[in-house]
Parts: sequence; C-alpha cells; structure tokens
Amino acid sequence: MTDASPWHDDEIDAAEEDHTEYEPMEPLLLTAEAAADLLCISTKTLSRLVRRDRIRCIEIVAAGFRRPIRRFRLADLQAFIDSSLS
Repeated sequence: MTDASPWHDDEIDAAEEDHTEYEPMEPLLLTAEAAADLLCISTKTLSRLVRRDRIRCIEIVAAGFRRPIRRFRLADLQAFIDSSLS
C-alpha cells in the first residue's frame, strides 16, 4: 500500500540528519563599554576619541533619553586600530 502523504521518507530522513551547527553572530553594534573594553581603554578616552573624530560612532535618538545613545561598529573600531598602526 502506498502512502498518499506529500512527504517522502527520503526527504524526512535527510532533514533529520541535517544537524548543521551555527556559529553565534557577532553583535552588529557595540555599546561604549564593550567598545572601550575591546580597545583596552576607558569609556572616557573613547568619548574623547569620538569628539576628536578619531573613532566613528552611530548616534541613536531614542525617546526617553536626554541625549543620543552611542553605538560602535566593529569595522569602525578595526579602522581606528589600523590607522593607529600606520
């Protein structure tokens, strides 16, 4: 007797065998604390570098906050490191 199911046993077996492990994603944006820790500097020094346009940041305007929230892209921190080495 044939099964009228749209699923074939081969497809089900293949889906059950697919145990792909995924690497956790890097965060897209880092807090000032995380960025400073990554660079081994204080958050105060990080703020100075942002004011002097040495490090780029993204400022997010959110309701309920008096000033914009700063977030940092990993690529911008890497660019700062690269520029410091040359």
